[in-house]
Amino acid sequence: TTETYDLITNNCNNFSDELVQFLVGKSVPSEITSLPERVFSSPMGQMLRPMIEQTQSQMRGAIPGFPPQSSSGNQTSNRAPNPWASQPSQPSP
Repeated sequence: TTETYDLITNNCNNFSDELVQFLVGKSVPSEITSLPERVFSSPMGQMLRPMIEQTQSQMRGAIPGFPPQSSSGNQTSNRAPNPWASQPSQPSP
């Protein structure tokens, strides 16, 4: 979820591991799931970590109301209509 996602500790590698376990009963190799830990234990990773954490914090606050919520349970779209979407054909006069 948007609340639990974390670029360092709970990221797409973790999601992929859970999905693969569900689908085929095997795990993603630990070289993949432990990659963030290995990167951030390096001197360069330790230097980058505060910047990544700050960017992540700013991103969380940058999209108010995300994901969209509605009282009826239906999600609504704020997107403009697609001009290339097929339109119902009009009968010829």
